[in-house]
Amino acid sequence: MENHISIGKAAKYLGVSINTLRVWEKKKILVPERTPTGHRRYKMSQVESFEGKKYSRIQNTVFLYARVSTQKQADAGNLDRQIGRLTGGRAAKKLSKVIEGEVTASEDNGDGDNPGTDT
Repeated sequence: MENHISIGKAAKYLGVSINTLRVWEKKKILVPERTPTGHRRYKMSQVESFEGKKYSRIQNTVFLYARVSTQKQADAGNLDRQIGRLTGGRAAKKLSKVIEGEVTASEDNGDGDNPGTDT
C-alpha cells in the first residue's frame, strides 16, 4: 500500500497554501483521493512527481506592492519612501524582488476630495 499524506503536509512539501491545493483540485491539476470521512489524502509519489512541474513552488520569492493615491504624493517622494521601507533593513535580506510601484489614476484636486469617489 502506498503512503498517503494530508493536505497540510502536501502543501508544506510543495511550498504552497492549502487553499492553492484546493483550487488545483477543482481545476483537476492535482487531485487527491478522499477518505471515507471526506478528508483529502495525496499519494506521496504523486506529490513528489508533481514537485518539478510548472505549477510547483516559486522558492524564496516575495512580491511587494507599494502605491500612493495621487501624483502629488508620488512627486513628494512618498512612493519612494514606501519602497525603501519595504526593501530596507532586515526585511531586504529576505526579499528577492520588488515588482511594482504604482500611482493610481485618481488626481487630488486640493480640497481634500478625490474626483470619482463618493464621500
